[in-house]
Amino acid sequence: MKAAYLAVAAIVASLSVIGAARADHLEFHNSDGPMSLDVDRNGDVSGSYRQDISPYREGKLLGRADGRGGISGVWLQNEDSDHPCRNMREGYRSWGRFTIDDAWSRRPAAYWGYCDEEPNHDWKAQRR
Repeated sequence: MKAAYLAVAAIVASLSVIGAARADHLEFHNSDGPMSLDVDRNGDVSGSYRQDISPYREGKLLGRADGRGGISGVWLQNEDSDHPCRNMREGYRSWGRFTIDDAWSRRPAAYWGYCDEEPNHDWKAQRR
């Protein structure tokens, strides 16, 4: 019985490792415009977004998947935002933090903030 339990445990562990190593591409439409993210096998996230409302701006996203369906990181944009940060991040003056909970669902909870503030602006994201 102990051998069967160990065999099942080994299979479950190997399946969870395989799932964690999966690369993925996610596309969203949010309250500002389209956003796309690539998640690599290590959980590193990179992507881009575009504001389709005035002022029209584009930026990039860098972050990390947490292995529980969430993604967090920073947004960066070349154009000045309404709230430029005192310190630069990755060479950008306009940046902030973001979180996406349940990122692989149809309607994830996605929030962003300026600079180092807690992400508290709702992105109203939907998976495409």
